[in-house]
Amino acid sequence: MKKLDFIFDTDVGSDCDDMMALTYLVYAKRNLNINLKAVTYSHNCPHAIAAIKAFFKDLGEEIPPIGRMPAEPVEKDNYSRAVARKFATEEDYAPVPDAVSVLRRALADSEGAILCAVGPFTNIAALLKSQPDEISTLDGVALVREKCAKVVVMAGRFTPEPDGTLHPEWNALVDPAATQAMVELCPVPLIFSPFELGWNMITGGPMMEKYGETTPLSMAFVKYSNTRAHGGRHSWDPATAVYAIEGEKDFFVIEKRGRVMVDADGKTVMTEDENGFHSLLAVKTDDSMNEKQSKDRVAAYIDGCAMRVYER
Repeated sequence: MKKLDFIFDTDVGSDCDDMMALTYLVYAKRNLNINLKAVTYSHNCPHAIAAIKAFFKDLGEEIPPIGRMPAEPVEKDNYSRAVARKFATEEDYAPVPDAVSVLRRALADSEGAILCAVGPFTNIAALLKSQPDEISTLDGVALVREKCAKVVVMAGRFTPEPDGTLHPEWNALVDPAATQAMVELCPVPLIFSPFELGWNMITGGPMMEKYGETTPLSMAFVKYSNTRAHGGRHSWDPATAVYAIEGEKDFFVIEKRGRVMVDADGKTVMTEDENGFHSLLAVKTDDSMNEKQSKDRVAAYIDGCAMRVYER
């Protein structure tokens, strides 16, 4: 059976749920026939790339091709400095290629790939705007159209407050122009795993309790603010990765189809259309299972995958 080509764009260092998503990808690589073609980085914490490399090495995994967003490093870092200082070596700080070249090469070498992005969309927009080069004679849009089956993103906040106020979701807000470009240019089905889905889907507690600061994943959660008090962290990114790889899995449903519009402030609105190219994901509920129970069930699955990965 052919492996599923999978490409992951993440903003490790910003939120610890990125590390849980990476751990789920290792679980999927080991158990679900996934070929992790590349990991690209969409933030600018100076220690994050080293932390990602150290994460894979700590698990005895081959480090996938890694690319980074061209940006000046800043010290806005919630845990990757601590993880890198404990687990990384000097060689883990070696420069990596730019994200667009890594994304283009991974796609050119793929068939029916899934591209999953759980951070700001600077890299994805740049990929779509990229021109033919020595990697491929196709421009970015054509390359994605030919090589990618779907794009799954953790993006958008679609439910207004009771007073009607609509807040932007973080990933869409950081680089709204890139979010707009991704939505407008993406030539394959684009599935949104929104803020509402991962909110109050709490994971990481079992890892923190068992491993403390002795693994890159559990250390990321321990160092992130208030995770011990809350028993973990909201699961925006790992839930997105689970859907991207396993589909609805009796966990999720496509709640709406239509056209997502992004304004200059990163706010997202969907106009429903059953033939629309954009889809909005939600947790599955029915008469026997409310939203909280559904989220707890997905969280337990994610935590279980992480615990299996770290079995020593």
